[in-house]
Amino acid sequence: MRRPVVAVIMAAVVSLLNPMMIKTDAYASNTTSTDNVYEEWESLGKFKLTAYCNCRKCNGKWAYGPTKSGVMPVEGITIAVDEHVIPMGSKVKIGDHVYTAHDTGKHIKGNRIDIYIDNHSRASDFGVKYAEVYVKR
Repeated sequence: MRRPVVAVIMAAVVSLLNPMMIKTDAYASNTTSTDNVYEEWESLGKFKLTAYCNCRKCNGKWAYGPTKSGVMPVEGITIAVDEHVIPMGSKVKIGDHVYTAHDTGKHIKGNRIDIYIDNHSRASDFGVKYAEVYVKR
């Protein structure tokens, strides 16, 4: 009995979304990848880069918990940023790698980014680096 109801609901959702898909596809076909604003990166300048893990030494009372955005940190994805410089959820490119701004920190102010590494020893060994940082428009 439930299967036909689900099928009807799915058909209704698809029919509602279909016009949006057509509009998106038409827009995409009229632009090239170089002029599509969703594929452009904007330089924010040079940033100080450090690393942190989810231990008590690095995170204090917030250790072992989720990031400010509510997700658990993931190595290779999560970075901590100053929300006044980079909005939460932004895609951030450092070198050839793209991260997501999921977290903040009391020492992360201005042009500084803390990269999440899931091992304290490796996070400590990261040291301090400087790199050009780009945000996805």
